[in-house]
Amino acid sequence: MIALLVVDVQKEYSGSGALPVEKFDQSLANIRRLLEAARSSDVATVVHIRHISRVPGDQSFDAGSPGIDFVDSARPEPGELVLTKHYIGSFSNPDLDRFLRGQSVDRIVICGYTSFICCDTTAREAVQLGYKVHFVEDAISEFSLGEISAAELHRIVTAVQGAVFSTVTSTDDAVALLAGKT
Repeated sequence: MIALLVVDVQKEYSGSGALPVEKFDQSLANIRRLLEAARSSDVATVVHIRHISRVPGDQSFDAGSPGIDFVDSARPEPGELVLTKHYIGSFSNPDLDRFLRGQSVDRIVICGYTSFICCDTTAREAVQLGYKVHFVEDAISEFSLGEISAAELHRIVTAVQGAVFSTVTSTDDAVALLAGKT
């Protein structure tokens, strides 16, 4: 079984949010394609991860703020698991691993925000737990970090993921995987 992990596709990362990512519309369109493929598949399950910060004084992802809401076009559908995390990696919520093992998931497809923080950490955690990870490079985005551009961060993270942790893939290839065609 394959799981599509939709990591932190929340309004905080949209153009109106506190931490807007670059290529938001493009990555969101690809995330929607992945959701459609997983939802119509007999071999995939969908898990939505929501970040709510517990860091004192953290203005982003504050409980009760509109930034924690899921982006409207990628909202969970009935029957899809929604888990909240309070730290960077999705597996910081132990219910994720329990659910995936209960569903006999052995492969994970990761999309969402951001490549160099939550998606990267989630992929590394998943590999340590024995999952095969597919890191969908065009369905993951990020913001710039000081003088380092979003594009440069993305290039570095996907290079490290591909060299050490994950199979870095495109949305097209991940759609085929989720549909059970590969």
